Amino acid sequence: MITGVNLANMASLQNSKELQRDNPNQNALKAHEAKESGLDKISVIKEQIANGTYNIDIQKTSQKMAQDLLNI
Repeated sequence: MITGVNLANMASLQNSKELQRDNPNQNALKAHEAKESGLDKISVIKEQIANGTYNIDIQKTSQKMAQDLLNI
């Protein structure tokens, strides 16, 4: 059964897909920015490891590992 909420979600998804098709340059720019952001994070972490200042949040890490193992 399709409700009004489901129809609204489907319409929103369709609009999103249309925007993605209409703006290929914008999508490429977003992908490039995400890649650069990831590289910046990596270089910061490498520097912290080299300096001995990188800290791991064991609580967050263990929670994430448990969630991944349990497929939550």
